[in-house]
Amino acid sequence: MMKGIKIALPLALVLVVFISVNNRSPAPATEEETEIISTVSDTSAILLVKNMTCASCPYIVKKSLDKIVGVTHSAVSLETNTATVSFDSAIATVDMLIAATSAVGFPSSLISSN
Repeated sequence: MMKGIKIALPLALVLVVFISVNNRSPAPATEEETEIISTVSDTSAILLVKNMTCASCPYIVKKSLDKIVGVTHSAVSLETNTATVSFDSAIATVDMLIAATSAVGFPSSLISSN
């Protein structure tokens, strides 16, 4: 019985140290990191999406848009046949968004962009 206690105590101590080290708050961003974050240009685009006829269609369109590197958010509406996409214009383009929806069977065109 004593042997089990000798093993359990060091293990408990390791767990306490591990938990206390990993529960620290992240360090605040440095000035350089803040500058990098602020240079990311976020653009929004609204696409008119064709061929959506059922409840699974928006899911397929959203999934295709979310796979594009640079897309930060997408929302697809079956009711209005639109996709609203936020993306980093330094990485992704509207043409990439249109190509992605077309590739899964839902041709789209740009309604508006900012």
